[in-house]
Amino acid sequence: MPSENTIGQPPEAKLDNFGNGNADHGREQAAALLAAHNGTQAEIESDQYVIEGEQPMRWPSGVTGRIAKAIHRASFLPQQEVAIVAALAALSGVMGRAYRTPTGATLSQYYLLVAPTGSGKDAIYKCIPKLLRASGFPSADRFAVSERFASAPALHRRILETPGFLALHPEFGKRLATIASPRAKGGHDQQFGEFLTAAYEKEFMEGITRSGKDDSLPGMEWPALSFLGETTPQTFYRALTIEMMEDGFFSRFLTMAVTSERPPSNHDASLQLDSFAFDQWSLIVEMALDINNIPHNLPQNVMLAGNPPPLQPVQVQYRHADAKADFGEFEEQCRQRVNDANRNGDLFGAAVWNRAHLKALKVASLLAVADNCMSPTITGAHTDWAIYLVERDAKTFLDKVDSGDVGDGDDTRQKKVLEVCLRVIKGELKDKRPRMNEDGIITRRVLQSNTSRLAPFKNHPLGGAKALDETIKTLVNDGRLMKADKYKMAEIYGEQGDCYRYIDD
Repeated sequence: MPSENTIGQPPEAKLDNFGNGNADHGREQAAALLAAHNGTQAEIESDQYVIEGEQPMRWPSGVTGRIAKAIHRASFLPQQEVAIVAALAALSGVMGRAYRTPTGATLSQYYLLVAPTGSGKDAIYKCIPKLLRASGFPSADRFAVSERFASAPALHRRILETPGFLALHPEFGKRLATIASPRAKGGHDQQFGEFLTAAYEKEFMEGITRSGKDDSLPGMEWPALSFLGETTPQTFYRALTIEMMEDGFFSRFLTMAVTSERPPSNHDASLQLDSFAFDQWSLIVEMALDINNIPHNLPQNVMLAGNPPPLQPVQVQYRHADAKADFGEFEEQCRQRVNDANRNGDLFGAAVWNRAHLKALKVASLLAVADNCMSPTITGAHTDWAIYLVERDAKTFLDKVDSGDVGDGDDTRQKKVLEVCLRVIKGELKDKRPRMNEDGIITRRVLQSNTSRLAPFKNHPLGGAKALDETIKTLVNDGRLMKADKYKMAEIYGEQGDCYRYIDD
C-alpha cells in the first residue's frame, strides 16, 4: 500500500524538470504537458472517481474535483464538504496572488468550515501540507501556514514576509465568539477580526516601520491573503452578530457546512493523485512560485532577498460568451437580492448576497486555473458549479436565520418559538394533547421543553424560563400568538397549564 505522503507515481527525474525558477519555463512546461495529453479538456472534465454512497452535494469537475476526491480518500473520517473546502483552500493559497479573475480580483478567498465535533475537520490540517510537499518544490510550504496568530500585528508581519498564502486557523470558532463579545471590545481578538476584514482583496498592504532596521518591513502590493477556519455549528451561529453583518466581516467568508452524519472510519487512508492530476498540480505550484518570483528551494522561514520585480499575474478569461453572460445574470440577481434585503431591514440577507458574485467568480477562476494553468479559461461547467456552491452556502445560512438559530438576540428567540409552534402543529414535535395541536393551540410546557437547552434561552442573563416568558409576551403583543382562555382549555382539553393559539399570518 502506498504511503500517506505519496501522490501519484512520478519518477524523480520528472520532479527535477521543475527547477528552472522562472515563469517562462513554467509556461513551456505547461505547454509541453498539455500537448502530451490528447483530448486534455475531455480528460480534465471526466469524473473517473466514484465515491460510494449518496453524497450531500456535487463534486467540482476537472482537476479540482480530482484533488478533492484524493483528499476524501486520504481522510480518516471522509467528509465530502471537508474534502472540497480543503481542495479549494489549497488552490487559493497557491494561486491567490499569481492569478486574477476576469474582473482583476485575486484568487485569494476566505473559507469557513462549519462542522460538528468529530466530523473529520482534521483532514484540512493533514492533507493540505502533504499536498504542497508532494508537488516536489520545497518552497511550496510557503503557500500554507497552520497557526493561530496571536494578534493582528503578527498576521500583518507574516503577510509582508510571505505574501500570497493560506492561513489555516485551528478552532476558529472560539476566536469568533470572542470577536463577537462586547466584553472583549478593543482586545486582540477583535483587532484580529478587524484586520481580516480590511485585508480581504486589499491592493496594497502597508509596511511596518520600527526603530530597528531589521524589524521594519516594506509594504506589499496585492498581499492576497487566503484564510481557512473551522468551527462547530453551535459556536458559529450563536457568535454571529448584527455588527458582523454591518461591517462586512461575515460577507467575506464562503462557508461550507457539513450536513451529513459522521462517516465510518477509513483505515486505508492514502493521499494519491492520478498522473495527469499530479502533473497539473505540480505545474500550478511551479507557475505560482515563478510568478511570485520565489525560488523553488527557499525554506518557509527565509525571506526573499532584495526587491522583487513587479508582479505579473495571469488573468483568467471566459472561454465562451455564455459563461460571461451567466455571471452577469448572477451578479444582477445578487444585486436585486441585496436591495430587497435592505428594503426589508434584513441585514443577514444583505450580507449573504453582498459579495456572492465575487466569491463565485473566484471559485470559477480557481477551477479554470486548475484545469489549465497556462491559459486558464472559465467554461460553462466552472460557472455552473461555482454559482451552485455559493447559492448552497447562502441557502444553508439563511435557513438557519429563518429557524432562529443565528445570533442570541430577541429576534432569534422569537423566530425559534414560532418555529416550535409550527412544528408542533404539523406533528413534527410531540405533545401530550395532539387534539389541541391540531386545533392550532400550543402549551407553554412544550415551548419550554423545546427551547430550554437552546443557547439564546439558556444563556440569557435572566435564565431560560424568564427569556421564554418575555419572548411569548412580545409575540402576543405583536399578534403572532394569542393567550387561550385557561378555563376553556381545562374544560375542552383537560389542560391546566398556559396555552397559546398560533396566529398564521
